[in-house]
Amino acid sequence: MKKYMMAAGLIAVSTVIFAQRHNGDHGASPTKRAEKMKAELSLSEDQYTKVKTINEKFAASHIKLKSDTALTVGTARKQREKLKTDHQAQLKSVLTEAQWTKWSLLKSNKSGDRKKHSYRHGHGHDTGDKG
Repeated sequence: MKKYMMAAGLIAVSTVIFAQRHNGDHGASPTKRAEKMKAELSLSEDQYTKVKTINEKFAASHIKLKSDTALTVGTARKQREKLKTDHQAQLKSVLTEAQWTKWSLLKSNKSGDRKKHSYRHGHGHDTGDKG
């Protein structure tokens, strides 16, 4: 009986760790994202307030879009892409050129890390190695 309880406990802990590891920034609140940007980009208080407001607005729009079950997959994808483009344009209007460049670089590095991770685990494109 103890072995089964230990196994169940290990499975539960593994599930929590796996979920946290794969959560990334997607689950972060708009405030936490703004705080991260403030720290990474040395935002002024005025910039921080504007970024937080922009993030809150777009998070609400994204939730609304996600809950709209009447949309087709293609329509929803186009609307998500438009939201992302609009979000980036508004953020860019608040940040200095140097801050925007740094933020873009940080985001692209994060994206590259995700791609490397998926390749290491056998997902994604063929690497060309035939064994």
